[in-house]
Amino acid sequence: MIDSMKLFADKSGAIKEDPAGRGKNNANGRKTPPVNYGDQSKSLTAVNSLLNDNDLAHTLKEKSGDSIFLLSVCPKNAQHAKGKAHIKVAANGDTTAACQHNSCEWGYRSLHKKWTGEYPKDNNTNNGEKSEINPKNTAARIVNLMNEHCEFFLNTSRETFARIHAENGLILKVDSKVFRDYVSAICWKESQFIAAKESLNSAINIFEGTARSAGDERNVFLRIAEQDGVYFLDLCDTKNQVVRIDENGWELVSEPKVMFYRSQNMRPLPEPLAGGDYTKLWDFVNIPEAYQGVLTVLLLEWLRDNTTQPLLELIGEQGCGKSLISKFVRKLIDPNRVPLRGISQKVEDTFILASNSHLQTIENASYLKNILQDALCSLSTGGGFAARKLYTDGDEAALDLRKPVLMNGIDVLVTRPDLLDRTIHINLPRLKHRVVETELEKNFEKSIPDILGGLLDLLSKALVEIPDINIAPQDLPRLGDFGILGEAVYKVQGKTEGIFLKEFSAMRKNAVLRILEATPLGSLIQDLVINEGEFTGNFKLLLAKLHKSDQNSKLPTSPKALADKLRRLAPALRESGFQIEFIEERKEDGFHVIISKSLETSTASTASTGNNDNSASNPALPELPVCNPKVSEKNNNGNAELF
Repeated sequence: MIDSMKLFADKSGAIKEDPAGRGKNNANGRKTPPVNYGDQSKSLTAVNSLLNDNDLAHTLKEKSGDSIFLLSVCPKNAQHAKGKAHIKVAANGDTTAACQHNSCEWGYRSLHKKWTGEYPKDNNTNNGEKSEINPKNTAARIVNLMNEHCEFFLNTSRETFARIHAENGLILKVDSKVFRDYVSAICWKESQFIAAKESLNSAINIFEGTARSAGDERNVFLRIAEQDGVYFLDLCDTKNQVVRIDENGWELVSEPKVMFYRSQNMRPLPEPLAGGDYTKLWDFVNIPEAYQGVLTVLLLEWLRDNTTQPLLELIGEQGCGKSLISKFVRKLIDPNRVPLRGISQKVEDTFILASNSHLQTIENASYLKNILQDALCSLSTGGGFAARKLYTDGDEAALDLRKPVLMNGIDVLVTRPDLLDRTIHINLPRLKHRVVETELEKNFEKSIPDILGGLLDLLSKALVEIPDINIAPQDLPRLGDFGILGEAVYKVQGKTEGIFLKEFSAMRKNAVLRILEATPLGSLIQDLVINEGEFTGNFKLLLAKLHKSDQNSKLPTSPKALADKLRRLAPALRESGFQIEFIEERKEDGFHVIISKSLETSTASTASTGNNDNSASNPALPELPVCNPKVSEKNNNGNAELF
């Protein structure tokens, strides 16, 4: 750590004056900081004790209400005698010290430090008079004080953090309001001085510079963490408790091996209950039974930090409980002061919000821009975002994150195949009966310890089974870790091997079919091939045929635009039973494409996982609720675009 007192040392290393900030001029015109012990009587008592304890000869002189202690010998230079050095206690209790010789540069604080080994406690109120402040000295004083309370380091994104020695090693981001408030409180509590904004900013610059020059990088986590196969869940409570989870079970610890940072909007989780029952969740949320198994696995996946984080899309008409489900899931996994947030179509805003909480929520959205859907893909698998810190400099601020996202809306939100591969889509039926939300929420909060404890029990048992789960490469879904975890969870629950993959595949296939049906281009392509058979030709001919079959649909305006959209749509078409081949060699009339109906659906995740004659290993796909929500049709001028 930097020794900030060196900032105030002369070439010989002697301290010119302790960092103080307030003061009046001494005999040489130099500023010395006064100390006030409360009033003149208390200050006189303190000075008398200081002089007597150190056997310093002196005489006392009264002048205009001030008490002046004339020292027989200057503490710095013995040749300066006969009262040249003095300590003055003013009528208001302000205590200063000085020597009349220009070569002496010291004050009462440094004198006290020399004789006692520590600076005096500063109770200076100055009777309401405005003291002159030296920001440089005050900043150094803050640095000195905080170096005693914390250590500073960088995370892997090169952000500066402070680890508080007290508070069970609490981690704070140095440029956060929480840390500034903590510094201000410590400055007043321990040294009774106010950390002014300018001085505090200067001190923070020193903290950041010191951490960067030291190059000490450490992993700092938010809510969840993983280290050496062990998972951690930060409860964010006043006891600083963290849940430690491995294949042997879970336990509460107060000093985990990983470091957690808490943003100011994060809220605590209650202590989970051992032997809890996660199935109580279904008493509070409108989730069809066909989806409950996959959603359970999703909640467990969101407690793991080292895997791709699937997104959850809740779609349904008004009155199906979308917002309530979103709020309850948030309370169960990552409580926040603002549990549900409206959408921001800016990628930068999305990543900044994601850097301050584990689970991201998008409430009541009507569409997602293509660029935002691409950003959510990166956020799911682990990706970065970089931007200039300020318009006035060239420094770059980079964020590398992997976070889960929960979104809800009436319209279908996910329309890009890449994002669709990473999304669990649930259609919600309309609620049969209205509920009193306040009462339901109160009862749910009482049940969180039970539900969370049950989930932790299930995760621990699933970790035991994961090494023994073997899925053929052709059967592994895009979310490979999620597929393996799902099979492990279902094995713990006593379900037949392969059931999870089939349920997950059925959900994804339904999502693909729904989007194709709601997409003008997808529907027209399917109708064209079904009615006319295989299409072979260039994109200009294909566009003409599509316009001929439906002149009212919003189709691409050029063959190139059609080719681009068709390439994005191709994976979904293949999953729905169509073959599509792009001929890469250009012909005289342009590039060609071949589209036909497949003999069988080429969905890898629905491939057989056992003997085709064994109904137990090849269960029927679950009957999923039917819902046909709209896909919001926007143009590409800043709005959503279908594929």
